[in-house]
Amino acid sequence: MNYDLISAIPTLLRHQMSARSPWLLFLTTRADPDLLGQPGIDFQNAITQNLGIPQSDFGATLAECLGAQETKLATELIIAWNTHDTRFLKLYSVGLGKFLLQFFCGQPNLPANVELASVYAYRVYKDEPDMLALAFRIIPDPLRVFRPSIGGAAVVPPLEPVRAVRVVQRAMRLCDIDDALNNEADVRARAVAGTQKLLQEANYDIGEWRNWLAQHETRPMTID
Repeated sequence: MNYDLISAIPTLLRHQMSARSPWLLFLTTRADPDLLGQPGIDFQNAITQNLGIPQSDFGATLAECLGAQETKLATELIIAWNTHDTRFLKLYSVGLGKFLLQFFCGQPNLPANVELASVYAYRVYKDEPDMLALAFRIIPDPLRVFRPSIGGAAVVPPLEPVRAVRVVQRAMRLCDIDDALNNEADVRARAVAGTQKLLQEANYDIGEWRNWLAQHETRPMTID
């Protein structure tokens, strides 16, 4: 994800802040340690800030997500951010979720919860999955109305750490689509049937599509 894209997200979120019904934010992005740039720094900072909050389950849950010991989490995070594997993809998903949570929890009058609804990974350029398809469910909180106070100071409940734990728990269930298609016949059958239905409705030549699949350079597939 490049910086131009990540910097555009707050503009989209501001546009949606008036929504009072839950809505979905879909993001599909390259995910590679070599392509992190500024967004990677933003994501890492968002995670580090939560790790510094006392009496929070965030650190323990993140360690479980990465298969690491909580006492060695700082070192494991450095390794995970620089190693292209499943742990990196989970961490990237958590970092993006934390970025969204911080935005909405920073709005005193129009806050919202952010849930990671689904997270899928697949391969485009590399042997390891290098694309993420994420869906975040944005659920507006009720409008906050504060009592009169001198100076306008308001105490906002610290909901973000609790909600961040749920994002981590969902990231643990990251699904490798390519692996599922290769090893789960029922998943592959549903995917093929669904794709064929969409192509037929768009008047594609199904015979040519099947020939293309059978001769695919990377993952040839023969459809009965």
